[in-house]
Amino acid sequence: MSRSALQDQFYELGCAPDCPVYDMHAHMGPYNGIYLSRNDAESMVRAADHAGVKLVVFSHHAALFCPEIGNAPSIEAVRRFPDKLRAYCLINPNYPDIVRRDVETYDQYADVYVGFKYLADYHGYPISDERYQSAWELANDRGLLVLMHTWGGSGYDGPGEVRKVAERYPNAKILMGHSCHGEWDKAIGLANDFPNVYLELCAVPDER
Repeated sequence: MSRSALQDQFYELGCAPDCPVYDMHAHMGPYNGIYLSRNDAESMVRAADHAGVKLVVFSHHAALFCPEIGNAPSIEAVRRFPDKLRAYCLINPNYPDIVRRDVETYDQYADVYVGFKYLADYHGYPISDERYQSAWELANDRGLLVLMHTWGGSGYDGPGEVRKVAERYPNAKILMGHSCHGEWDKAIGLANDFPNVYLELCAVPDER
């Protein structure tokens, strides 16, 4: 096989400085469902530097699953490492008052957030549900990024749900986490049909 200059850089250096990587789907903090050997801010930044990753955009597991803690660890980590980290404002629809507060105070953390993250298959409400509406509306007004899990066959965040929100919020930049895993063709179709929908490929390697 012919080799490119980027391949040569990678094989020689272990990274390709001429092609910086932006990791748009990272996780921080311990979680009992996944072993993450580098899950604190310091070690994640070191690993990113070693791998040639320019920016890591993450959600903290506390924000995903501990509403009483929420996005606070994400804010603290980004402000410690502003040149290497950004975070998503995690929305948990099970707590409407917290959602309202986080949307209303979003601008206080303009240096931290790039947009919102939804984990509908964990939280139990479809991404088109009205409980997400205030976050969707802000994302649509501002052209913000929304990262969300999308799984094939899911009634919470499957291709049909993605189509609903892509039509409803055409200015929000929708990043399909896991690209409707298992329904790859439908994910590709969504990306072709909607200029505001993007594929995210971190679950693809388990397909052989």
